[in-house]
Amino acid sequence: MVKLTKLALAAFVAVALLALSATADTYMMNPRGSNNRCDEQSNNRQNANRLFNSQNNAAGGYTVAPALYHYVGSTLMVEWTSQHSCGTGNNACDMVFQYNCDDTMKDGATEDAEGDNGGNTCTGTPNADNEDDANRGRHEDVNYFNDCNARQRNKGLFLADRQNNLNNGAGAQATRQNNGGGTSGFECQEERDYWPYWHPTPWKDVAVLTNNASLCAEMTSESQNVKAKNWCTTADHNNKADCEGSGANWRNNNDAAAANVGRMGAAFGIAKPECLEAPWTRDNSLSGGNTRFAGFMSNFNWTIPDTPGTNCVFRMRYNISTSDYDGRNTFANENGDASRVQDDPYMQFGDMKLRLAINTAQFGRTFQDRSHTFEIRERPSWLRKGVNILNLNVRGKRGNIQQVRNCVEYDFTPQLVHVLVGDYIHFQWTGSNHNNAGNAGEGRNRWDRSNLVTMLGSLVGGNKFEKFDGVGQLFDDEETRYRFAFVDQTDCDPDPEGTNNDQAKNNCAKLNAAKDANGVSTGYFDGGLQKMNRSGIHHFMSTRNNNFTNRGQKGVIIVTTLFQKYLLFILLAIAGVVGVVLVAALAVVGVTVASGAGATGIFSGLGAKASKARASTRYRRQGSRRSMASGSSHGSSRSKGSSRSKSSFGGSMI
Repeated sequence: MVKLTKLALAAFVAVALLALSATADTYMMNPRGSNNRCDEQSNNRQNANRLFNSQNNAAGGYTVAPALYHYVGSTLMVEWTSQHSCGTGNNACDMVFQYNCDDTMKDGATEDAEGDNGGNTCTGTPNADNEDDANRGRHEDVNYFNDCNARQRNKGLFLADRQNNLNNGAGAQATRQNNGGGTSGFECQEERDYWPYWHPTPWKDVAVLTNNASLCAEMTSESQNVKAKNWCTTADHNNKADCEGSGANWRNNNDAAAANVGRMGAAFGIAKPECLEAPWTRDNSLSGGNTRFAGFMSNFNWTIPDTPGTNCVFRMRYNISTSDYDGRNTFANENGDASRVQDDPYMQFGDMKLRLAINTAQFGRTFQDRSHTFEIRERPSWLRKGVNILNLNVRGKRGNIQQVRNCVEYDFTPQLVHVLVGDYIHFQWTGSNHNNAGNAGEGRNRWDRSNLVTMLGSLVGGNKFEKFDGVGQLFDDEETRYRFAFVDQTDCDPDPEGTNNDQAKNNCAKLNAAKDANGVSTGYFDGGLQKMNRSGIHHFMSTRNNNFTNRGQKGVIIVTTLFQKYLLFILLAIAGVVGVVLVAALAVVGVTVASGAGATGIFSGLGAKASKARASTRYRRQGSRRSMASGSSHGSSRSKGSSRSKSSFGGSMI
């Protein structure tokens, strides 16, 4: 029997977060998930191990585009799809969200900026000899990577029947999922497969979405946000006894020396990650439809942290676990023949046998996606402290539904926004020049482009835009309306209708002429912070991509006053008072028992409905004390042990 160390026991705080299934891919839609893509002009990525080990299908991910930025304290809706169910009882499911900002993080710079030369210039994997190559991306630090290679793996972990296939010379890169110890960028595979991890990690925890909220307090207390993680000054040791027995030091503080910059074991000193109930999704679908909650894509409202950073990356991991063994209490002593799960076993059924489709490398499996880099900025000095900012972006890429497989077609995100008069929306989106040349769409081939105009009469289902000086316009001034419609294009063809060339780079009607400060064609547009002054329901669309039967790119912004916000509560209070008065009046005038019972039944029903409405309203408002993006209408019920940050799962109302 293998002796279980404290390290092994600590490891299995995380084992319940392992995943199941060979194809339970997950793809991030906002921020744009890379799935390891850079500038390849094909529907499949070219290098599955470029920056991280996703375990996803090659068809997912968005190619590199100019980076967005988000203001501290603003709200960003994170959206994703996952192939298998969550929150249904079919499996144990968890989503772990993290981020990191570091000046050394980079996407990899394309040498084919406008996408005219075939791309594939930044798809290589970094290593210690080429980490400064501008064309190669990098997320983790090379010293962190080297420590993982040198450090012994956690030998208390459950490996099922995979221990004989393990590359024990690969250090902590060799895991049950990654038997051969292969590497992906500078990622540590053991850290990738388990959370919370027991050694230092550069990733700060944002939230865990779980179907077992009873574990929230335990899981979040193990986060490096609040708990220091140990490392040995002799990198190969993974526990205190062996480390100190060798004469080395077992430390849990930071070593900023250049040779040890990857050893950052101190707690980050920030709030515990949020811990919320996971969203409900069904098996065998990447639709992203949160079908129990009005069909919105699975989402989480992230309050951007208060620490600015130039190069930041958002990371999500998707984990589903089997119930065929208790992952939290199954250790290395049940490896090999003692394992309760074996690879593709034959099992007796009556007088004959059936064979189960079990891959023990995947019976418990972790998938992930990461964003391209973005920036976190301080708020403008002119903006009053505490003012609400919501980020409104564009998700999706060029192509029809088949061509964008594992991604989505263009849409605004959030699609439905509730704000108060006086709140700000940061309108900003980006797009790539490196989509597959054969993908269907409007405007120049390969290019993502979007604009925004108010729809005519704000009609639901309409497909024409409001007159330039129409009373239904979202924006107050003419200059802003022009900017959002033409996305700062210059040098336009004066007669695009006469020329009628969708491929012309000066066709401003198709948004082809947008350029950055260096004169390079770009899909990036920064509409800046726009104060919402006009109350009402404002429907908007992109003229380039909204062609009805092929794809729709529309959104809705609902702007209300404080009076409108609290009107429902006022009406409910009045209804409650009226109900009480009427019931009392009926009792005073001596209504018969029969009629009184009937009357009481009627008003009890009204009271019950009012009570339900109040509860529903409160539940919807839990997501934020402020205005937020609207997605799934189930708010953000916070579980025991969750942090008190302003983020929320799902969408919330005003």
